Amino acid sequence: MNWKTAQLQTEGAISIPKSWLHLHYYEALNILFRSENALRVFVYISLKNNHFDKWSETTIQSSDNEQSTIMALARKRIAQAEGFGYLGYEIKSPLMHLNSGELVRLITSDACWDKIFKSYFKGKREIIKTKLDEVGTVRNSLAHFRPIKYDDIELIKQNVKHALIGVEECLSEMIQTNNVVPTNTKEDWYKSLKTCGTDLCEIQIFQSNNEKWIRIQITFKSKILKTDTWWAEYMSYTILNLISPAIIKSYESIRKYVTYVTEFIPYAPINNDLTPTFTKTVSFTFRRDVLISKEQDIGADIKNMFLKIQEEVALVEQDNLAKGDLIETARTSAQLNRQTNSWGTSSETLKCPFREDDPAEYWGDVGLYQSDFITGASKYPWMPSSISEKENPFDF
Repeated sequence: MNWKTAQLQTEGAISIPKSWLHLHYYEALNILFRSENALRVFVYISLKNNHFDKWSETTIQSSDNEQSTIMALARKRIAQAEGFGYLGYEIKSPLMHLNSGELVRLITSDACWDKIFKSYFKGKREIIKTKLDEVGTVRNSLAHFRPIKYDDIELIKQNVKHALIGVEECLSEMIQTNNVVPTNTKEDWYKSLKTCGTDLCEIQIFQSNNEKWIRIQITFKSKILKTDTWWAEYMSYTILNLISPAIIKSYESIRKYVTYVTEFIPYAPINNDLTPTFTKTVSFTFRRDVLISKEQDIGADIKNMFLKIQEEVALVEQDNLAKGDLIETARTSAQLNRQTNSWGTSSETLKCPFREDDPAEYWGDVGLYQSDFITGASKYPWMPSSISEKENPFDF
């Protein structure tokens, strides 16, 4: 067997062997992969903000026509996948184990449609279900390696656009919470949180354009514990690092009411005495009505988190071999670029990528700023790797 491979050409062009499938098969895969995963994210955020920590106990009808819960069905499929654990990634987030048909049945079910999902769809339930079922038919043809027509691509494009236009609006608003909350906001949650930053953790509060979503961002200012000069052009540093997913595991109210948590590692500038400034931002996104109704519990957890960070920073500063629940040490570096005669820093070791045992609320370094989440995301929640290159190299 001569399995020919694609070849990367200059300027990013790719040469595909003529014996490979026609291009519309790849286009179909891209549309179906993205729309199904976007639907998973949408179902998660909707259930999470209605059922909080009980969201995975929602009843669902499986593809085998059995009544189950999301978690029970996921556990069954995870156990089956473990028999071939050497293949692919080990994924344990419950919604990653539901297929599109099950998601559609859940969305359009009598128990969930009116109460949770109806307001996000611009059409009657029967029409939305028909459009998504048609997409599912093409998906099943591709998944079971039956031929599909080029016309099928136009159908799934149109159906996804029509059925998920409200879903796209919801997801875009949620991930683009970049407007600073006005300082004269009178709501109790804001007055309680805006002053609770410390010398180690700066707090900033943002909201979406429709003000439905609130993002509480903390910037952890890392401390350098040790500097090593290996040679004139290379430095290494032992620094403090904030363990982002551990926050969700450690604080019950944050875990219960937050929609998702992400982290971002800004580039660390370095001054003339070769001392970089390392920081990490961790963002907690809440639906505003949830934050308002649970502000005392959430505020108490955030304040306790700040206190624990201070305590553990002091602990690890005294004993560099110690590790706290939220604070650990990490190694980073800086290197001289001979061509530009400037120093550059590396902060990759500060990242906390999504791991199989992390809660569904942790989304790792999924970007916050893309305007088209369904068609443009280079990474989706609960995935340990990217699924594409970034369309815009300046996107985070």
